[in-house]
Amino acid sequence: MSNKIYDIFWHIMKKYSYIDVGNRLKELRKNLSQKEFSENIGVSFRTYQRYESGETLPLESVLKRVAA
Repeated sequence: MSNKIYDIFWHIMKKYSYIDVGNRLKELRKNLSQKEFSENIGVSFRTYQRYESGETLPLESVLKRVAA
């Protein structure tokens, strides 16, 4: 993803709830499984599950990998 998309995603993350961020991540991973996407961005499967369920927010470093 370009820096512009990263900036938009970061804005969304600040503006909306944890659940909204999780829903956006689901959209971004498209046809990949949670396990495949978590491996691609360098986080554990369980950590990624927490992002999608809204239990926690990704760190900025993780968002940068998602945006790459």
